[in-house]
Amino acid sequence: MDSKLSLYGSLAIAEASKYRPKGRRGNLVRPRIELGRNEGNGQSSALLAFKILIVEDNRSFREALSTSLQSHFPNLTLMKAARVQEARAKVQSMQPDLIFVDMRLHDGNGLDFTRSIRAAGNKSAIIILTSHDLPEYREAALSGGADHFMVKGSININDIFAVVESILASRSAERPC
Repeated sequence: MDSKLSLYGSLAIAEASKYRPKGRRGNLVRPRIELGRNEGNGQSSALLAFKILIVEDNRSFREALSTSLQSHFPNLTLMKAARVQEARAKVQSMQPDLIFVDMRLHDGNGLDFTRSIRAAGNKSAIIILTSHDLPEYREAALSGGADHFMVKGSININDIFAVVESILASRSAERPC
C-alpha cells in the first residue's frame, strides 16, 4: 500500500495497514516507542509529560494525524485546533512540547503564528505542514522559527513518527530527572 500522504485521511489508512491481527477477536498489535519505563505502572515516564498540539483546518487530516499519533504514542497529551485564535489559547494553557501547524489556515497562516509564539518566548518544537513544496515556503518557515518543514504529499507516517521520536528523545534528555 502506498503510504504517501497525498490525500487527506490516507494517513490513518497508511498507519492501519501496518498492523497485523492477533487473537480470535482480531485485536491489533502496533509498534510503540518507549523512552523510559516507570517501574510502578509500566507506563513510559518520559512520555507522560509530553504534550502535542495539532493546528490544522482540514478536519480529515487533523483527525487522521491525531489518531495516528495517539495510536503510536498512547501516553501523550494531544490537543487540536482548527484556527489560529484557538491555537494561541491552547499554547498559553497547555504549553505544548511540540506543535504541528498547517501553513495555510482559515484565519491566518502558520508562519505568522510561528513567528508570534517565538516572539513571545515559546520554546515548543514546531513542525510546519503544507501541501506546497516551495523553496520560499521552506526558507520562510525555518527562518521564522519552525524546527521542521514537512510536505504533506511527500512524507509518510513513519517519517512523522521518526521526527516526533527524535524531538521527544531530545526533550526528554533536557528535562531534569
